[in-house]
Amino acid sequence: MNHEPPTILITGSPCGICHQVVRLLAEWECDFVVTGRDRGALAKTADLLSHETGQSVSCLPLDATNPESLTEAAAVFGQSHTHLDVLITQAGIDDQTDRSILDVEPETIQAILLTSILGPLLTARAFLPWLRRASPGGRVIHLAPDAGELRPHMAPSSPISAISKTALGAVTRQLAQTLRPERIAVNSVCPSRARTDQAEQPENSNLHGAETVVWLATEAPLSVTGRILA
Repeated sequence: MNHEPPTILITGSPCGICHQVVRLLAEWECDFVVTGRDRGALAKTADLLSHETGQSVSCLPLDATNPESLTEAAAVFGQSHTHLDVLITQAGIDDQTDRSILDVEPETIQAILLTSILGPLLTARAFLPWLRRASPGGRVIHLAPDAGELRPHMAPSSPISAISKTALGAVTRQLAQTLRPERIAVNSVCPSRARTDQAEQPENSNLHGAETVVWLATEAPLSVTGRILA
């Protein structure tokens, strides 16, 4: 990484597993940027994380599904940062339903697919100029639940979320293949029971997922790319 403090930008709801990531990365003396749509919640989160870790934590409002919002946010980011070492995307909506895939409303399907697939892709594209300036290379880490794995027999619960996260795996591999020559590693982490706003799960499972994210963000070789890790 650069001689300057590593810069790590986290999208989506900066809680749960991402709280653990920030705590674990505190020893690296990073410059954290948390993002999301709710300015008030972002400011509270930044203050809390900064107080708990003693690290620099700033907030950057953005809507990951809105290209104009992303362009504006990337420009604001560029005014105070020369590079971006790590981009962690966590934007997503969980349908949290036992309804059949045949019964989910079209509006819900569209919202989930837009947020969980297009959001991470557009965010990576918007911040690519700063990832390219990271030394020795940039890192993109997508967070997706265990339901995103493509299996012969997929659980019928939350069917649209399962589809969206499976597609995110394909986005991860496409980006990894495209950005490999530029020394930008792209991976997904699927903590089996990561705790986010969508679900409350045991703390130890949350910690395991966070440790994987921290490894990818710091010590993993840049040759580790296009992977979907638990």
